[in-house]
Amino acid sequence: MVTETNPRRGGGGFGCLFALAILGVLFWVGITLGRPWFRYQQFRDEMQTAARFGSTLSDSAILVRLRAVADTLELPPSARKIVIRRLEQPTGTTISTSWEVTVKLPVLEPKTFKFAPKVVEGP
Repeated sequence: MVTETNPRRGGGGFGCLFALAILGVLFWVGITLGRPWFRYQQFRDEMQTAARFGSTLSDSAILVRLRAVADTLELPPSARKIVIRRLEQPTGTTISTSWEVTVKLPVLEPKTFKFAPKVVEGP
């Protein structure tokens, strides 16, 4: 005769479902809060590339390129206010801008991130 020692018979408990729900919420919050930082990094990389080729590109060409990237990344309009400075001695290029992004979560209060990338290329 077989006796049954575990009355649950393979059924899942609420503890496991609760842990998975908490993990899912933390993952969602992490992605929601991390998205502005990821866009900042992408835009900063484009700024570095534009500054690296600054000696061969005109200011207007750099502005058109960076503004197009800002539109693609869905950055706020203030990110399109890009400042380009040409350095004489030693030669080089400085590109900077700044913007703020407010992330709203359903339960928590809104969090504002301030970004001010500045790239200096040259000796």
